[in-house]
Amino acid sequence: TAGGRLAIYCLVAAWCWSGGSAAADQPAVDNAAAPRVTLASGGQAEHAIVIGAQASERTAAAAATLADYLRQISGAKFSVEHGDGTTGLAVGTAADFPAAPRPGQGWSDDPRHREDYLLRSHAKGLWLIGNSERAVEHAVWDLLYRAGYRQFFPGENWEVVPRQPELAIADSLSAATPTIRAD
Repeated sequence: TAGGRLAIYCLVAAWCWSGGSAAADQPAVDNAAAPRVTLASGGQAEHAIVIGAQASERTAAAAATLADYLRQISGAKFSVEHGDGTTGLAVGTAADFPAAPRPGQGWSDDPRHREDYLLRSHAKGLWLIGNSERAVEHAVWDLLYRAGYRQFFPGENWEVVPRQPELAIADSLSAATPTIRAD
């Protein structure tokens, strides 16, 4: 029908207008030195989840969510601790962890980049650093997705929580800008 063709035309035009790719706005991050990080082995957590000393309640809740789901996935108990982010799974904003890396162009105050985040491994752990509290949540859910977690609709009946006592994250981690932003 004509209405269906118009809808398809509008979708294609919007896709082309946005740059034609979900990755078009994503800053480049050098992954050459990003090591593989073992999160859990033999039912034991290899790293604590670390939040900054001044982390907000929302960031602390994101860290607790990460700890809970990683426990469900691996069977290991992940503690949430305060620290500087140089070791462990650092969950927070750039202000929480000044020593954490930034995307190639740095963080921007531009509203289009408020949900940007960096998911990056290093020799002593993993950084889940967001440009805002919402971006921190995006980083947490991205890591869980990479660990095999899926949620199709709200509620336990619609989520898939894999069981992996040996849990590691590959070194192909990067900076991201969500294609669809929550305002």
